[in-house]
Amino acid sequence: MACLDWLSVGAQDGPESHVAVEDVEASQVPIVPKINEFFYKGQYWCVPENFELPKETKRLNGWQMWLCGQVVVSKNVTYKLKPFRLLTGKDLHKKSVERELTTKWRPIFKMMEQCPLFDIPQHVDGSFVQSSFLPATEFLKSRAGYIWEKKDDRILSTWSVGTWSRMIQRGMIEKHGTAADKAALLDAMARNQPHKEKRTFVVYGDARADGCMGRLNKTLRMLAIDQRREAAADAFGDAFGGVVPDT
Repeated sequence: MACLDWLSVGAQDGPESHVAVEDVEASQVPIVPKINEFFYKGQYWCVPENFELPKETKRLNGWQMWLCGQVVVSKNVTYKLKPFRLLTGKDLHKKSVERELTTKWRPIFKMMEQCPLFDIPQHVDGSFVQSSFLPATEFLKSRAGYIWEKKDDRILSTWSVGTWSRMIQRGMIEKHGTAADKAALLDAMARNQPHKEKRTFVVYGDARADGCMGRLNKTLRMLAIDQRREAAADAFGDAFGGVVPDT
């Protein structure tokens, strides 16, 4: 199974081991949970109720879980959860876990995913995790090179994913980044600017670019009423030879 050589419960994969949800003996073959595998809080979920993102995760191990997922143990059953990059807020009942995913995990790994020619295969294994980590790190250096200028690799190897996400924030790069870092930041911002040319809109039915839907609808209704009145008057006149009878 893809990534099991890296994701075995309790296995050492460098300076950091994976954290199981429960420290108990579990079945050896992980189960890939369905979207409705677990039931709690009155609804179905794809992760156990006590699921937490591993604390103080280093960048390499975090990259592995971002791409592959994590093996956890719940009620003496081993599960292989989906890649963290695919987790969304609706998968997590704890707001604290959702906030940690958004602020500590997603920024650093989303930036690494911007590495040129980076493409996630359908089946990710440990070899891809390691081989993709190197070019993704080089891309990271091109966006936040000041980090490597100020810290050596021994210090950087101790940083958690939360620290990395904080150090690559726009404000940090604007304040501490090299000239190349700031140029890359400005280039990325320029690509995200809205279109400066005046745009035209095609109006369909009652759709109005200026948003004056209420006034337009009211005008159309009044015109329709006047037209019906005129048609009724013409028909009445024809029926009585143009003479309106006494009531």
